[in-house]
Amino acid sequence: MTFLQQVKAHRSPRFSTVPSILYRPTGFQLTRYGLKRRARRHLPELSVSDLSDCIDRIHKRTRAIFEDTLSWQVPVPSRKHLEWASSVLSAYQVMTEFCDDPAKSLAIIDDATQFAAAPRHPRRIARRFELAICKNSDVRMQAILIRQAIVGTNRHYDTPWEWFLRENDGTSFVIKNPNCFWHLFYTNHEEPQLSKVFYRLDRGITQAIQENKRIGLDPAGFKSQANGDSENAFTLVKLVQPETRTG
Repeated sequence: MTFLQQVKAHRSPRFSTVPSILYRPTGFQLTRYGLKRRARRHLPELSVSDLSDCIDRIHKRTRAIFEDTLSWQVPVPSRKHLEWASSVLSAYQVMTEFCDDPAKSLAIIDDATQFAAAPRHPRRIARRFELAICKNSDVRMQAILIRQAIVGTNRHYDTPWEWFLRENDGTSFVIKNPNCFWHLFYTNHEEPQLSKVFYRLDRGITQAIQENKRIGLDPAGFKSQANGDSENAFTLVKLVQPETRTG
């Protein structure tokens, strides 16, 4: 397979055999990196050798989860998403076995994932949303630029996340994702609470948008499959600027 063919296959919404060639590190590497720097904060009794043993077990189990037919019974955006989701599920299972406390294990995994993978420069991403909405009046261009801003929210994704601008009246922009991979994957594995680990990655971006003076978020427009809604959605709003008086 030529490099160009690999790139085309890599961009396919579903593929199972072509390795990730455009982004590093892998999902397991992100999980390992976060655990090495955060796990012992929650579990002081976890020695360095214990953590090393847990990570070895997580690595083996990640591969088993990834290769399990059950993991492929949902629409998979990319190999990278599936690797990452599998590693987080594996880490949760192994850490729960170690500390016999699912709540503490979830806190460890959440902290490790936020540390390793939270989007960098959230104000820059909020600025891209602002420019998309406030510097353009063309609906098509707004949709393109909003899409680009969403894709840029996380450097670890292999393929564009399936969010789309669905409604636009010039001041309110409803952006939806009808099927979240994280929610579907973890529901399939009977651990739906783990999807919130990934949802929380965007907290910094949400805060940066709320601090912006030209755009904001409508709380009434927020929907999440992780909270039982039928779809995922959020609403960006263009804030009305106060008129400036002259003379």
